[in-house]
Amino acid sequence: MYGMRKGYLDGEKCFRYWHIECGTLSRVAKRLVEEGDFNPDTGKPFTNSAIQQAGWRWAIANPEEAYPIVEKELALTGILLTKEQFYKDLVQLAKEYVWKNSKKNYHRLMSNPVLLPYAPPDLDPTKTA
Repeated sequence: MYGMRKGYLDGEKCFRYWHIECGTLSRVAKRLVEEGDFNPDTGKPFTNSAIQQAGWRWAIANPEEAYPIVEKELALTGILLTKEQFYKDLVQLAKEYVWKNSKKNYHRLMSNPVLLPYAPPDLDPTKTA
């Protein structure tokens, strides 16, 4: 895994629940509540946004594991997703979910050899800012 810290939510579990088992973020949130998984800071259920961010952060850090999950899900709806497009999308998501909070983590993620070819040319991922 490239540069992600362990947070309150298990990103892999969120991603897999969302894309394989539950299908929607609301259902994932409900399932987490059923499992007794609450935000430790507030004692309330995790928001759909928190679940989505945790899931995408895991996918960004684990693109080779995440691709077949999303590719299979989209294929069921008739959408063809190439690895190249998926990795480009993950780089965009990394800018949205990681860059604004931690440039250092962003650079670590972009140093992943799978995502590196899709990293913006103006950002040198070898620098840890």
